[in-house]
Amino acid sequence: MEKLKERITENGIDHILAGDCYIPDWKLPEEIIKSELIYI
Repeated sequence: MEKLKERITENGIDHILAGDCYIPDWKLPEEIIKSELIYI
């Protein structure tokens, strides 16, 4: 049995491994703003 990747991108949407299935890794507007401030 092959090991599943921790993160994947499908159709432009990031997914994170949760158990044995993937769920969308959506970011709330506050998280996006905070993450963008780090890179400025």
